[in-house]
Amino acid sequence: MALIEMRQITHRYSKNDAFILKDFSLSVEAGQHLAITGPSGSGKSTLLSILALLLRPEAGSYILDEQSTERFGGRQRAETRLRKIGLVVQDYALLSDQSALDNVMTPLLLMGGMRRKEIIERARAGLKDVGLEEFASRKAGQLSGGQRQRVAIARALIGNPAVILADEPTAQLDGGTARMITELLLRRTSGGTALIFATHDLSLTEGFDHVVQLRS
Repeated sequence: MALIEMRQITHRYSKNDAFILKDFSLSVEAGQHLAITGPSGSGKSTLLSILALLLRPEAGSYILDEQSTERFGGRQRAETRLRKIGLVVQDYALLSDQSALDNVMTPLLLMGGMRRKEIIERARAGLKDVGLEEFASRKAGQLSGGQRQRVAIARALIGNPAVILADEPTAQLDGGTARMITELLLRRTSGGTALIFATHDLSLTEGFDHVVQLRS
């Protein structure tokens, strides 16, 4: 069975609004790299919010890792998101007054069950994997945009999630840095983690297994 199965997902933000998504279906296998493209307003962020269990669709079904999410309560949605989903967003969502290391450690601290020493070691290894080991003690607010996004990637990956959801993660970056971040995400999810990457920039979709285009 696929890691993700969405069937006839439909959503609008109020009954007077146009549908953002209508009868949308999607299947994603473990380890698959999928790009979601489309102009602003086409539903990319709405789709990723549903995938991240941050938003309930108006209709349709969403099965994640063989579990139907339809009846998940708030606590189960949060726990599933913590343990199975890594999020990378365009505004980085880092604690700017905390160090890069502290930001990367956060998911493992929330999960519990590990000694702090082991968490620190894993977080340092995660920063090393994205080329930022020397910036471990620097506050996130003092890093460049590309560096902050790499910290966000290390944080998203540290819990070995089943899927990484990247919502326009390169929108605030220059072209060269955007390509570097995209290639980093592709490389760091090559071991079996699925990657769903939303972007309006078609030039960044090279190297993905599949491209799904949404229309406004």
